Amino acid sequence: MQCKNPIKSRTLRGKFKLAVDILLVGSSVFLLSTSLLAAFTAKMLHRSIRIRFFQYITYLFVSVALWSITFIVTGFFSDSSYYEIVLTSQYYFTPFSYLAISFLIAAKEKVKSEKRTFLYNLGFLIAGYLSIGLLAPGAYTLVWTDYGWLSIFSIEFELGRIFLLTLGIISAFPLALRSYHDLHTSLRRDIQTPITFWTVIIVLPTILILQPFRNGDPNFLQPLYHQSLILIPVALLFLFAAILLKKHPTILFAATHDIEEIYIITQGSGLPLYHYNFHAVETPKDPGLLSAFFTSIRHFVKHSLGSGDIEKIQIGEYELYLHEGLLTYGILITQESTELAKNLLALSVAEFEAQFGLDLDPSFIETTQYKSFDRIISKYFEFVISR
Repeated sequence: MQCKNPIKSRTLRGKFKLAVDILLVGSSVFLLSTSLLAAFTAKMLHRSIRIRFFQYITYLFVSVALWSITFIVTGFFSDSSYYEIVLTSQYYFTPFSYLAISFLIAAKEKVKSEKRTFLYNLGFLIAGYLSIGLLAPGAYTLVWTDYGWLSIFSIEFELGRIFLLTLGIISAFPLALRSYHDLHTSLRRDIQTPITFWTVIIVLPTILILQPFRNGDPNFLQPLYHQSLILIPVALLFLFAAILLKKHPTILFAATHDIEEIYIITQGSGLPLYHYNFHAVETPKDPGLLSAFFTSIRHFVKHSLGSGDIEKIQIGEYELYLHEGLLTYGILITQESTELAKNLLALSVAEFEAQFGLDLDPSFIETTQYKSFDRIISKYFEFVISR
């Protein structure tokens, strides 16, 4: 009978454990990088569009970045002698994962309205309960295994985690599915995006659903619950989010606004420089005639009545937003008053002047030279065009 060499067995186990630790550190650094990239992208959009949705998802991405630090610590201090260090990092950084889900719920609610809803408040309430409950005796412990540190939660705490995760999925999945549907045509040219999307959507919930059962037997199934199996899909999801925000910043607002037309008009002569009709199937209007009408109203209010800049005009069921630029002013015709529409008009005027400001000639207007601005309108108003 041949006996196994215990020294060789320990060496192989040591090499395997080292590979697992390297995988954990690598996947957590990958998550840290993608979440910071997504946070930077969302922050830039919040700076330009200035609505709370982008602020909340910035907080979401930053929270996930902080959460990833605990896995970096766990990977570097992968030995039973570092119990206190790893436990402390868990107490410090794990609550950010609960906070991230709360900001996800808050961001989704901002797509629908500016009001704080019951779901919004419930998400933050559960996140706070879990953060405080993490310090309760018996709620959380660490166990050393051949595959590294294993987190064990009490049944009550695990139920709270599942409930918060369920709220997050209820909030995010319909929104993600709708945005994917609206992007279906454009994503055909970007095949890695839908592959990443559906891989994460299918794999990540499956792993998270299995997590509560990770403390049971048989022991050889423990690698299936390793942290890296969660971190890699989450990192891919955040990479997808960063790409989505960069290419299609407003697509999540699809079917939430009813915008008709946008005009950009010269300050002095009142001649129309640019016009875009979001309902191309309708009978085209004369931009010159309408711009003359807008200019007359604007001139009358500012000079005859002594008022300042006009921000909004109500005409029947339509609302006309006006924004004054340095060389031009913009008008957005919409059927619904929203902060997003107002801010996008200001952004469009600023982008138009930045792109064409040096070429504006009040004595000669050729509107075809501004046709390339359709690309900017398509990017920021895609949530209207996608309908």
